[in-house]
Amino acid sequence: MSRYRTVLWDLDGTIADTLPLIRDSLRHAAVQVLGAAPPEDVLVRNIFMPLADQMRAFDAERVDDLCAAYLEWNHAVSRERLGAHDGMVDLVRDLAAAGVAQGIASSKSRRGVALALEILGLEDVFGAVVTPDEVEAHKPDPAPLLRALELMGRGQDGACYVGDALTDVAAARAAGVDAISVVWGFYDAEALAGAEPDAVAHTAADLRTILGLAA
Repeated sequence: MSRYRTVLWDLDGTIADTLPLIRDSLRHAAVQVLGAAPPEDVLVRNIFMPLADQMRAFDAERVDDLCAAYLEWNHAVSRERLGAHDGMVDLVRDLAAAGVAQGIASSKSRRGVALALEILGLEDVFGAVVTPDEVEAHKPDPAPLLRALELMGRGQDGACYVGDALTDVAAARAAGVDAISVVWGFYDAEALAGAEPDAVAHTAADLRTILGLAA
């Protein structure tokens, strides 16, 4: 049995190995619409925000064009470039087999989440998927997590949120659930530890132990 009755997940950088794909999609959109991409640090500065907010930082007057260019290219190459972080698909499947309720709270578009879960073979696992279109505020606001719990008919007791970002820790804290960080996404262990999550996982095996799932 898992230590948690409910596990909420971030998707990009946590379950799905998508950060290089996201970075390249942002660069493609900027070059196609604006003629040039910003420096790398500017390119990924807002990577945890909903896509429209990321594009607004590039050019507030071309948000729709930038989003369209991003999504067209991203979805076209996802089947060849999107994968899972080591051990994560098995872990999600094993949690489901153990009767743990699972949900997604992601900054990704609903279509993007659906495509990613299809590619990973996890489209039948999650009891709720919450994306930016379904809530008025996004992470670090707790709204996506609370909405996922509501859709699943679950409370905060016995629940956690697993993510790779500082905003994920903040959202979990604000939602009243345990915050579990993974180091294989955008932030390294030192940066994540500074946010004081309840636990930090360095591998999927670590995360399995943190969640209390037998090996």
